[in-house]
Amino acid sequence: MSIPRVLSIAGSDPSGGAGIQADLKTFLACGTYGMSVITALTAQSTQGVTGIHVPPAAFLRQQFDCVTQDIPVDAIKLGVLANKDIATEVISCLQGWRTQHPDTPIVLDPVMVATSGSLLLEKEAIKCILQELCPMSTIVTPNLHEAEVILQTMGVDKLPDAQPLAHQCHLATSLAQLGTAYVLVKGGHAPMKIHELHKELEKMGLDGFKEAVDPSAVACRREHNASALLFPAQARTDMDDVALVLGASLYTQDSMDVIWMHDIHDVTFLQPLSDTYVVDVLVETQTQHMTLFIKPEVPTTATHGTGCTLSSAICAFSAKGHSMCSAVAHALWYMQHALASSLENVGQGAGPLNHGALLLERGVPLRGKNNDAPLFTTLMARSWPLWRKYTRHPFPTQIGRGTLPWKSFLWFMCQDYIYIQHYARTWSKALAKPGTTAAQAEAFVAIIQGVVQESQLHLRVCEKAGIAKETVLATPESRATMAYTRFVLDIAEEGLLPLMVSLASCAFGYAEVGRWLHAMRSQTAVEDEEKYADWVHEYAGDAYQGLVAHLLELLEDYTAQFSPTVEQMKRLQIIWDTSTRLEIGMWDEALAMGMSE
Repeated sequence: MSIPRVLSIAGSDPSGGAGIQADLKTFLACGTYGMSVITALTAQSTQGVTGIHVPPAAFLRQQFDCVTQDIPVDAIKLGVLANKDIATEVISCLQGWRTQHPDTPIVLDPVMVATSGSLLLEKEAIKCILQELCPMSTIVTPNLHEAEVILQTMGVDKLPDAQPLAHQCHLATSLAQLGTAYVLVKGGHAPMKIHELHKELEKMGLDGFKEAVDPSAVACRREHNASALLFPAQARTDMDDVALVLGASLYTQDSMDVIWMHDIHDVTFLQPLSDTYVVDVLVETQTQHMTLFIKPEVPTTATHGTGCTLSSAICAFSAKGHSMCSAVAHALWYMQHALASSLENVGQGAGPLNHGALLLERGVPLRGKNNDAPLFTTLMARSWPLWRKYTRHPFPTQIGRGTLPWKSFLWFMCQDYIYIQHYARTWSKALAKPGTTAAQAEAFVAIIQGVVQESQLHLRVCEKAGIAKETVLATPESRATMAYTRFVLDIAEEGLLPLMVSLASCAFGYAEVGRWLHAMRSQTAVEDEEKYADWVHEYAGDAYQGLVAHLLELLEDYTAQFSPTVEQMKRLQIIWDTSTRLEIGMWDEALAMGMSE
């Protein structure tokens, strides 16, 4: 098989964070073979640019001809073009090449404006690029400042009194006049607070998304039992695949798709909700179909080379045969991880991204300051709808409202008592695993002790309801309970990490449900406030929450040491999803028994 070959026509950055250097690192990290034609030599560091030397335009053509006459090119990325002479020469090179390669992707990163707002290109060069280079390009990827300069050069008016997101969408649709097949307007320079983003999306007519994203909302509207979750309701679409790549939720309405990426902060109550988000707007110019990529802002000062890196990643994934929307999604996924593990201490100024964060084909991203739970985040984000069906199931929802049939609750408490015994047995198997350290063994013992305390809650609740301990102990194991307990016991034989993953869905889910119900009961009136108070307090309490936080740390620490491969991660995802479905199955069964005669 031939590796995709990608060419960058851009400037050089001797500090290694941007320009040709960043492009080549990105091409390698994204699984392609990188080549370069240098348009300008810069003297720069993490603190800024001190000098620029532009080689003769004829030498640029010599570089281009040498590369393209020898090596087939599967995609081209265009960066800094320095001045009108260089831009004109690039256009001339591409015109002849384009006639032989009409469908090869060209990604144009219009590097025109510095972060400070200063113009980096003379106006004549900008006009030359817009009039002649854009129509040859497949996609143009300006940031907000560059998009505004382009529209001003084109003579297009701004949208009066527009909110930030509406303004960004207006920029993207207006830039369709450039002649590229796609326009991506990046929003990294204008992060938005979550409440502002909600308001703007609602004004744009996008409803239904907030309930599914907001952790405090009751988002469960299930009509089928757990068995139906094993089968897809409909065939997967390209956008479903795009959402899966990003670990995101997909919301579609009219001619717009919203891709909402998740991380540890907005998928669970275990962490504070992300407060600031960044939106990138992609427009397919022929159809005017718009896709909003919404992702949590990564809090880092190491952002040197973000524009170069993103456009290079889009170029690399386009060369690998992805559709443009899919290429953008893969590139954004790569960018999030490169930012989350960015190198803040390389120099004295703004550090670069970590282009090698995913250089090895890792099953789980590197753990770092801005990504402290990569395994948990990945597992949950890739099965987000299933996780919401579990943590917002009608069973705990009705507990929160005080409306759950008492018969359903007692049925569940007896069955869950049985499950907890097997849960402790499974954790005891972790103690016997080869290579288990003394510190891990101590942690496993603490978890088992916590599980034993949890089982006492079940006995106390049943005793209050008039069900003796002997009756609970003599309760036969139901189908749902048996399916779940035998599953985790079997998985325990696969190894320590599969064992922990099979049990984590239960622990993390109950921690989230406990805190969610506690918040719900403190904000709304409950029909019988004390009826399920012991159950809610148990899982919302400091003891259980602390135990789960310790488990999360234990799981992520072991994952970082073990470093699962892509194939191993696929198996862990199956284990996680199955455990989650089995949790749903136990609550489904309890609801069904509560409605039976």
